[in-house]
Amino acid sequence: MKQLNNKKKIIIAIAIIAIIAIGAVVFEGQYSKRKAANEFNDYLNTVEENAENYILGEYEEEFNTLIVNSQRAIDIKNEWLIGELQQELGALEAKIIEENQIELGKTLEELKAIDISKLGEDKTNEVSTGISEIEQLSEENKFNDANKIVIEVKENLEVQLAAIAETENQAEIKKEAERQAEIEKQNEINANLSKSKEITVDEAMNLVMKEDKAGLDWANENGAKLIYLPNCFPSSKDFGITEETYNAFVYDPGDSPAPYFVGKETGNVYKGPTNGPLYLDVIKDGKAIKRYIGKE
Repeated sequence: MKQLNNKKKIIIAIAIIAIIAIGAVVFEGQYSKRKAANEFNDYLNTVEENAENYILGEYEEEFNTLIVNSQRAIDIKNEWLIGELQQELGALEAKIIEENQIELGKTLEELKAIDISKLGEDKTNEVSTGISEIEQLSEENKFNDANKIVIEVKENLEVQLAAIAETENQAEIKKEAERQAEIEKQNEINANLSKSKEITVDEAMNLVMKEDKAGLDWANENGAKLIYLPNCFPSSKDFGITEETYNAFVYDPGDSPAPYFVGKETGNVYKGPTNGPLYLDVIKDGKAIKRYIGKE
């Protein structure tokens, strides 16, 4: 009887130990799940906080889906699912950071390539400071903050460079207007000089020989010279010519030489007849380009 009671005690003790062991295992399992869920929840909060400064772009839908699934895994405390989702989130976050850095790097290169040499010292320093801030934020993976400064720097540059371009354009317009005014003034001076300056005898003689080369050739062959005839000129009214004053010439010696008259203001070379009807031909490059008939 005594032995039977001892056996019962042993069985009860074993049962109690088994129950305690099972309870410990269950407790350990629950503790592990809670710990994994809590740690993953902390990780998830950090990822979401960091993502506020990422430019998600084409990955936004995928990122949001992973966040929702991760929250469900935390709720059900599924350690295996938590592990899988953490790996996926980590890989996606790394990809987003890499692409954000590449795009921001391109933007920085574009900013640095803008010619700011025409800006004042203060504005140049502002641009340089902005670029330094963008670079620092890029290193900290704060891409949204960096992008805000990019937009600000670009907008300021556009305004400042546009103002400089407008100022230069107005200066160029003013310069061109002054240049045109100077040209017009000089043209007016030249016109007045042309009106007031009469062709000299020597200039008139050269015009005769230039415009009537046939006459010059004849003179050279016959030993004749072009001589000036003072106070000898036709009546403009008789020929219907607007010229008022002339320098007159004739080749001498010559048999009934044709007279030449050069308008003192226009430089027109007129050649009269050796005999016959009265007329005056306007001579140009050896040809009579116009004839004025005189009154008998």
